[in-house]
Amino acid sequence: MVNLDTLLQKHQEYDQGADPDLIRRAYAFAEVAHLGQKRLNGDDEITHLLKVADYLADYRADSMTLAAALLHDVLEESDIDRRTLGKEFGEEIAALVDGLTVVRAASGRSGAGKGRNWENLRHLILASIHDPRVMVIRLADKIHNLRTSAVLTEEERRISAQKVFDIWAPLAAILGLYRFKSEMEDLAFEILNPQDFKKIKSAVQLESGKMGQVIDSVSKKLSAELNSQKIPAEIVSRTKHFFGVYRKMARYESHAGGKMFDVLGLRVISDSVENCYRILDSARKIWKEIPDFFDDYIAHPKPNGYQSIHAVFEVGGQMIEIQIRTKQMHEEAEYGLAAHSVYKEKGDRHIAATERIRLVESLLDWGKGQELDLFPDNVFIFTPKGDVKVLPKGATPVDFAFAVHTQIGRQCAGAKANGKIISLDYPLKTGEVIEIMTAKGRKPSVDWLRFVKTDHARSEIEKVVRG
Repeated sequence: MVNLDTLLQKHQEYDQGADPDLIRRAYAFAEVAHLGQKRLNGDDEITHLLKVADYLADYRADSMTLAAALLHDVLEESDIDRRTLGKEFGEEIAALVDGLTVVRAASGRSGAGKGRNWENLRHLILASIHDPRVMVIRLADKIHNLRTSAVLTEEERRISAQKVFDIWAPLAAILGLYRFKSEMEDLAFEILNPQDFKKIKSAVQLESGKMGQVIDSVSKKLSAELNSQKIPAEIVSRTKHFFGVYRKMARYESHAGGKMFDVLGLRVISDSVENCYRILDSARKIWKEIPDFFDDYIAHPKPNGYQSIHAVFEVGGQMIEIQIRTKQMHEEAEYGLAAHSVYKEKGDRHIAATERIRLVESLLDWGKGQELDLFPDNVFIFTPKGDVKVLPKGATPVDFAFAVHTQIGRQCAGAKANGKIISLDYPLKTGEVIEIMTAKGRKPSVDWLRFVKTDHARSEIEKVVRG
């Protein structure tokens, strides 16, 4: 059972600079702000806030992040405003909590269903925040919401679960929060596909049972060998999450004769890159390696910065995966932004290599205390239906109108941003909902050429004004 004392104890065990007084004040403030408020499942609101903070403590979050997690609902679920929150806890925490309202609003506008450009929406969310800790808190909040979603209707649960795959799991991967990603995917997988979930869960448990004794034997033998060579190493077992197994079923069948070689495996953590390769050599001398499954992500890191050696060995009729990495590599893989910041999104083929490098550098700069700005050259704008259009910074309602449809651009007579009338040369801001008003017979004005930013808008305007 999570309570304030257990949260503080966990936090102080990993953070020598912990500020327990700040966390106590945040808890007391939230307790009063949410007095009498209940969740749909009957729990007190403060119970939810504690659980979210506890998840973050598992990721070694700092005191500021834990305090913001305890306060993350006060602006939306109480009469407290941002100014009051800032006076009580300072601008940093107020910005974190306020940032969560922006993220919720952005994801809430998206609706659900196929045909949406989810990549653009994910980028809009990233562009809307100036501190990745906002996203970390939101993901922890999402996990607890999923865990307690049984009280929702079946349709509500399925919509929430589908957004895990459309929005939240890819964002968790971007931030390197793989444990959050895995847990969210398993929870969503169970909701969306309960029959396959049960089959995979049973198969994993059965396979893990078969592999258990072999894993213990490999661990003891490798440990003895490394001790004899005086190679420092910590050996731990790890289990693959259910959705990850489900996603790889085709590979198991085609490449491993149906054997789930990485369902249960070993992770060896050492102190240096040199010793990682010495450990690999030791394992190769003891067991027969299966070359087709070897990956050296130390020499060739993944695009998101992940580093580790993955090797599969045949042991007693079983295929056992051993992952080898340094302590720093392990912390980066386990704790994501808490240890190291990188950007990667599988499938973002349109992002040039130079821009990917810039995105990585932006997150690394954030780790040094600078403000996050992943997309300085773009704005991400909502249509009234919840779709997202990507435009260059400084783009105007006219650019947006032509991006939606050429005819809408040609008949553009006015525009609104979040329901308020704006001028046609107004520079759009990320997250705004833009509505274009049209009029039959309306034609583009030559004056529009002074302020439009997109080549498409300029080309279409010139076609009309130059006859």
